[in-house]
Amino acid sequence: MDEYRQGEHQGLIPTPEHENSIWDTDYIPERYASIEKALIELQARRLGITIPHALMEQLLIQNGGELDECVQELFNNATTNWTNATVDGIETIDSWEHGEESDWFRSVNILDKKLLIIIASHSESQLCLDYRKVGPGGVPSVVYIDVSMTPTEVLIIT
Repeated sequence: MDEYRQGEHQGLIPTPEHENSIWDTDYIPERYASIEKALIELQARRLGITIPHALMEQLLIQNGGELDECVQELFNNATTNWTNATVDGIETIDSWEHGEESDWFRSVNILDKKLLIIIASHSESQLCLDYRKVGPGGVPSVVYIDVSMTPTEVLIIT
């Protein structure tokens, strides 16, 4: 895989692998540089989950960041509020946490918070990998959770 090339004034310049990725490459801050497979696997062990192959491939291209417009359409069809969760972009994998670790989830009645992995958030809006139905070794759904709603809003995106 090609490494990122440093742009003179624009952060990282996309490599050919970005052409078929989920990432918006208009601007790529250095913090979203690609990550090696061994480091992804280390974080998966920390979280106690299996990272789906497709997501692993995307992290090998870029470790978090803004989503491409066509990927955003997937979310737009599910809810108009999801953008709050990804306003700051998908977090780098070392920042992912279990729902039970999040201050926002402490007071809400959601079962099996340990099987919700927060990958993007903005205040009360969370985008999570949801392993609750498939277990930590399965292929998770992606869910949007808004803890400011009463009752807590949980929408399945994929």
